[in-house]
Amino acid sequence: MLFYHLDVVLKCFLAFWLFITLIAFSAYQVNSRRMPGNPKKRDYQPAAIVLAPITFLVLTPLAILLFIVLVVFYGVFLIFFAFLLITFRRPFIFILWNRFATWVGEPLLKIGTYLILLPFRLINPKLRQQPVPA
Repeated sequence: MLFYHLDVVLKCFLAFWLFITLIAFSAYQVNSRRMPGNPKKRDYQPAAIVLAPITFLVLTPLAILLFIVLVVFYGVFLIFFAFLLITFRRPFIFILWNRFATWVGEPLLKIGTYLILLPFRLINPKLRQQPVPA
């Protein structure tokens, strides 16, 4: 069936190839017209214009595949999460969150307290003898 419409497929492919090549050429021209001191100016190779359609043809299906995989994972997560909420009547998420927040938050608070008190310890010699919050 694909070979029956091969002329249309090849024409569309050629049009696509030409369209992507024109976009890459236009971007190359805009970049080459920028002044040398412009921070947006990049050193692109002219051969990158020819490679643009090839990379676009490779990266577009990969991006679509990644999107589909992420949608499936998100759907599985929603179904699993709803199942857990129905199965377990305890607020297990809040319990796990409390444990995680305590495990991560306490060292952060200790480090923050130490950094806040550090300049005062350097200025006042009496504070140097006080123990660092453990």
